Amino acid sequence: YALPAEAGNQRAEKAADYLNGHVLLASGRAEEALGLMKRSVEAPGFEYAVYQYGLAQAYNQLGLVDEALTSLDEATKLHFERNAVRTEFERERRLAQQLRVEILAADGRSDEANDRRVEYARVWGGAN
Repeated sequence: YALPAEAGNQRAEKAADYLNGHVLLASGRAEEALGLMKRSVEAPGFEYAVYQYGLAQAYNQLGLVDEALTSLDEATKLHFERNAVRTEFERERRLAQQLRVEILAADGRSDEANDRRVEYARVWGGAN
């Protein structure tokens, strides 16, 4: 579904790479998904936190824990612009924190996972 180069829309291309990456992740093709997720993060255009979150999911499926955690760090940073809260990033920040807990627990870092779980409950308790 790529647009012709002369009529390209960077935002649409980033979004398409992200969505196609998720399709590949769901079909167990994490290495291919990783390439698309990286491209969605690295391409020019507005950087939504969900792109970093998707990249973290791909890294996690490949067992690349440190890379996944780094991407989650990036996803949670994307919430301020000129000191204004960007509410469209809050869902992704919450999902990133949930995924971080899952990754840490699966990696045998239960104390750190529990600390993050308590922090998550304090910040997000009762939020949908």
